[in-house]
Amino acid sequence: MDTGDSAALPTNSPVTSFKVFENISSRDLIADAVKIRETVFVVEQNVPADLELDEYDFTAIHVIMYVDNQPAGNGRIVLKDDDKWYIGRVAILKEFRGKSYGKVLMQEITKVAQEKGLKEVFIHAQIQVVPFYERLGWKSFGEEFEEAGIVHKHMSIELGA
Repeated sequence: MDTGDSAALPTNSPVTSFKVFENISSRDLIADAVKIRETVFVVEQNVPADLELDEYDFTAIHVIMYVDNQPAGNGRIVLKDDDKWYIGRVAILKEFRGKSYGKVLMQEITKVAQEKGLKEVFIHAQIQVVPFYERLGWKSFGEEFEEAGIVHKHMSIELGA
């Protein structure tokens, strides 16, 4: 997945805004995120649709990024069965890639996690974007593994107080 990482956003960049949703009762509330995820993961990366939407959608903290009021990217924070918090489903639509929006989105998601009092979060990073996360301060650990037919790496980051 291309996260849209590059240099800092130019000063004449389009306006970027975010919506955050928690403990949703219906996926209709995160329709923009669902569309982004289906486009990036199901259509572009051939992830089976039945794997993309899951039970964590209802308990996750969803962060949706808008550029000039257009949905551009999203991610979510979930508490998994191992009692660890994970950032996942991070996606940037193709037309917004290569413009630093991946970095902007990840900064917002980690800010939301920090505001929730989280001290450390984890991610299953697709292998091709591990360098992107490393530039943001994430550390990889463990062996590579396959998830939804894509090679991933475990990563974590400690959040400031």
